[in-house]
Amino acid sequence: MTQSHILNGLNDSQKMAVTTTEGPVLVVAGPGTGKTLTIIRRIAYLINQGVAPENILAVTFTNRAAKEMLERAKVILDRSCDRIFIGTFHLLGLKIIRHTLPDNFIIFSRDEQLNLLKTLLKKSGSKAQQVAEKISRFKNFIEEADDETEDIYERYQSALKENSALDFDDLILGPVQMLGKSDQLERYGAQSRYIIVDEYQDINPAQYKLLRLLTGSSRNICAVGDSDQAIYAFRGADMGNFLNFEKDYEGTERIFLTDNYRDRKSTRLNSSHTDIS
Repeated sequence: MTQSHILNGLNDSQKMAVTTTEGPVLVVAGPGTGKTLTIIRRIAYLINQGVAPENILAVTFTNRAAKEMLERAKVILDRSCDRIFIGTFHLLGLKIIRHTLPDNFIIFSRDEQLNLLKTLLKKSGSKAQQVAEKISRFKNFIEEADDETEDIYERYQSALKENSALDFDDLILGPVQMLGKSDQLERYGAQSRYIIVDEYQDINPAQYKLLRLLTGSSRNICAVGDSDQAIYAFRGADMGNFLNFEKDYEGTERIFLTDNYRDRKSTRLNSSHTDIS
């Protein structure tokens, strides 16, 4: 796809978000402003500029959002789409872990996690659900563990290891710990030269740490989001990460997507309905 095709149909703000590729970029984009379209065109533009597809990471929060992004990317990209990482934070973490750990590990479901905790907690009488939530908050750096939680945490982690298992939160914590080692950080930092994060306002402390490690010296991170759309505070999402992005990444280019195409479409549909009536 040529550059003119990539930029075709985009407004000026979207074009700027697509073509500003070097250094940190904060794209403030509310609902209906075409942020997914802009992300896909940005990926296409990077490839058009000679960036290897495997050096691009596009990260989002839900499988549904990742599937939509991937499907839309396939429409405008050829086979190179298979070499781009487009997926959730946890899928990204799993990808990193698979390059480091043996292939025989398993990932415990929530039910399997709770069953393991119930076995470990038989004598204490604690509720597995509450302990699981505490452990999750601990692993995501949301809060520190108290003495009681730290004790069960250590026993729980040992039990996971005996089962060659990881839980869902380990898919972020594991890569953070791995990338804390300079040799691993150098390897993945070189691969992750261009990072795009959708719904950046919803990242939690562990995800924030992972991104900080991956961006490294390249600082080529494009954060897309809107502080008014934060929905995961109950999971530990810290909107301060979005509000402080420009402090974290000096020299950030801030771009606002303000044209709301969803409202325009709604208006056109309503007008059409009125005319027919």
